[in-house]
Amino acid sequence: MKLASVPLIILVFAGLISIYEWVVFFSTFDHPGVLGIDYNAIGTDWMVFHGSARAFLAGNFPVTFDGGGFTAYLNKAYREFLSSPLPFRPWVNPPSLLVLLAPFGLLPFFVSLAAFQILTAGALFIAASAGNNSIPRAWAAAVLIAPAAAVCVVSGQLSFFCAALLIGGMSLLPRKPILAGLLFALLTLKPQFFLFVPIALVAAKQWRALLATFGFAALLAGAGLLLVGAQAWAVWFDQTFAGLSGNGSKWVEYGRLWGTSVFASVAALGVPLAVASVIQMVFSAAAAIAVFAVYRSDLLPGVKLALLLSLAFLGAPHSSPSDSLLLVLAVFFWFSSAPPKNLNAWAVPLLFWILPLFLPATLTKMGGLLPVVIVIFLGQIANVLRNPSTRSRLTQRSQGAANAFAG
Repeated sequence: MKLASVPLIILVFAGLISIYEWVVFFSTFDHPGVLGIDYNAIGTDWMVFHGSARAFLAGNFPVTFDGGGFTAYLNKAYREFLSSPLPFRPWVNPPSLLVLLAPFGLLPFFVSLAAFQILTAGALFIAASAGNNSIPRAWAAAVLIAPAAAVCVVSGQLSFFCAALLIGGMSLLPRKPILAGLLFALLTLKPQFFLFVPIALVAAKQWRALLATFGFAALLAGAGLLLVGAQAWAVWFDQTFAGLSGNGSKWVEYGRLWGTSVFASVAALGVPLAVASVIQMVFSAAAAIAVFAVYRSDLLPGVKLALLLSLAFLGAPHSSPSDSLLLVLAVFFWFSSAPPKNLNAWAVPLLFWILPLFLPATLTKMGGLLPVVIVIFLGQIANVLRNPSTRSRLTQRSQGAANAFAG
């Protein structure tokens, strides 16, 4: 489906929302909080990544082991950029992430932020628009101006990077499984979005890609071990399991509760954190089962990818507002395979486009609707696939028959 086929009212409304969010981004350089959410400063999440790389290069990586000490380190290192001190910014990433981040620590803060965002945005554009499993270039470009993309840039998150790896890996899977495994292994640097990849590979019986994924992941973990030692891994595992339990740690208070997961959305309603964690586990388990069923089926690759992106977001124990970019991509892959037939079909995509303005649920009650909208979107896809004639057009068998007839 071409961008020109989108109803004009949808294009205008989505365009205005994007302009607003990008104006928020540019206003944050001088007057954070004057327009939209108070982001404090540009790239506060990137300060964690850049600061950890700088600490490692200076031989002071142990400062990241203590959340309070690391926050003090960041407030001192980036005080000229901050409009107010950061309340709490711990390092909660696998130590192997330093393999990727260390080179960026050699660059000044804003240069490194711009370089990473531009490189990963370009990688996402190529991954989404190249190869057999792709969307039109206009759609791929539209993703990069979505409100979620602006949130990614203003916060300095890794959302472009994660989306590029997930989409690129699935696109390469049929032809170059070893290279696909390398991309999937890099996704372990953001492990919450890696969780469903092995399940998809097992369901699709992509054994070479599965072995390559774990082989390259082991090399990454080994490199991280050599760089910072075993203590860093031990601290990371402790923080991770404490955070997943929802036990009221400071990471839960300042991290997970400010996310966009089912856990965060349910907790924002006043549900006890332990119960919210159980609810998240139920959704994660359901998402895992659904991913297995999807990749065991004969659906077209674009349909599978739309479902994987949606389920990966829904099942992730933690996600950021910028990660809702995955949902915009899911819609575009779905519409590329099954073009919408009426204006009503654009309701959910518009919500995915708009909701980053209201995320997370800790700030606005509307932000807590995101998991509900994802479930509705998945239900709409299931309803379309329930129709035998429609489903037959969205399978690889029908595509193969069409290609044979054309030949």
